[in-house]
Amino acid sequence: LKQQQQQAPCSAPRLGAMGSCGCHKTFVEAANEIEEKGVLGAFEAKIDEATPEAVERVTEEASNEARRVSAEVNDKVAAEKKALLELADKERSHLLIVAEREEIKETGVVGTLELNAEVAEEIAKLGMEAADVYKTVEAVAAPVVEAAERVEADVKRAAAAVAEAAATTLGAAVAAAVGVMIVELVAEKGVVRMIDFKTRQLGFAMAMSGSACCGGQAKVTVRQVDRGGQAEALGVRRGWWVKCINGSATTGLKPSQKLLEESAARLAEA
Repeated sequence: LKQQQQQAPCSAPRLGAMGSCGCHKTFVEAANEIEEKGVLGAFEAKIDEATPEAVERVTEEASNEARRVSAEVNDKVAAEKKALLELADKERSHLLIVAEREEIKETGVVGTLELNAEVAEEIAKLGMEAADVYKTVEAVAAPVVEAAERVEADVKRAAAAVAEAAATTLGAAVAAAVGVMIVELVAEKGVVRMIDFKTRQLGFAMAMSGSACCGGQAKVTVRQVDRGGQAEALGVRRGWWVKCINGSATTGLKPSQKLLEESAARLAEA
């Protein structure tokens, strides 16, 4: 948007003595401001040091910044339209007064009345030019407003990614600190169970359940629970959904099995 505004000449018509259109400067400044924020880079840089408090603070700051940029753009568009309207009104008044004064000097009142028809026609043309300028302002403003909305959407997605990364990091850190593997399972009726495995002999196996076709969603579930094993002692049941392992969501059978094995390898032998 910035390059297009700098390279392409303004297509808005001039308003007689009003001077050239000043819309480019306004919207190039808005585009520069959006470009210089570097919002996404700032959030990605904070992933490694993310904590629940930092994630909440970063999310709030990002949303506020996006709303502020969008509000400034809208204010600039409204100010530009107001300025154009005021200039058009002044130009109309000036044209009418000057024309009347000159005509009265030369032809008197009758000549002035005849001139009023011509003045009215000029004013009508000026109004049409002003309408064209307004359309141009709206056309230029639309991409800027859309850019601000995209920034806000990107900020929200980035904040969500930061939150997810922070949750994964914190979950793994907690598990490592206490020497357990935390498995989040979803039982019947959506009841969530957090199970702490303390030794490598887990006593359960996983499989994919359900189908991804026809709008369904396949999930990693508990396929088998060994009798007398650790999983059975902890209350794990066959068919439960294995949602997360040490804070990392399960995304498929092979990746989930690898994650389970790597996490279990850090546990005690028995």
